[in-house]
Amino acid sequence: MKNVNLRRFMILTVLLIIVSLIVVGCAPEQQSTEPTQPTQQTISPDDAQQIAYDATIFGFPLVIMDLT
Repeated sequence: MKNVNLRRFMILTVLLIIVSLIVVGCAPEQQSTEPTQPTQQTISPDDAQQIAYDATIFGFPLVIMDLT
C-alpha cells in the first residue's frame, strides 16, 4: 500500500512539474513602455554558402539513416 501511494505521488509530482512548465512557457511576454525596433541581420553570400554546405554535410547522413 505504501509503495502504491509513493508511486501515485511521484506521478502527480511529475505531471505537476510538466503542467507548470507549459504554463510558464505559454505566458505572454512583458510589455515595455518604450517602442522597440526590430533588428535585421545580414550575412554575406559566402557565409550563406558555408552555412548551406555545413547543413548538407551534417544533415545528409541523418536523412539517409532515416530512409534506410
